[in-house]
Amino acid sequence: MNYESMLLTEVIEYINIELSKGRTMKDIEEIDFNVSKGVITKRLNRKGYRKINNNFVFDEK
Repeated sequence: MNYESMLLTEVIEYINIELSKGRTMKDIEEIDFNVSKGVITKRLNRKGYRKINNNFVFDEK
């Protein structure tokens, strides 16, 4: 799966669904998106998203 070709909302929705199934962010990044641990998390953080209660949400601060 290539997150760069997906819309940001699609990536977040997919990740949140997988997190709700009990998967770790590390597994999602390394297995599903084939990137190193933390790559997608850091990119989402730069766009204003934070992981709260095991879900990525937009942080309006």
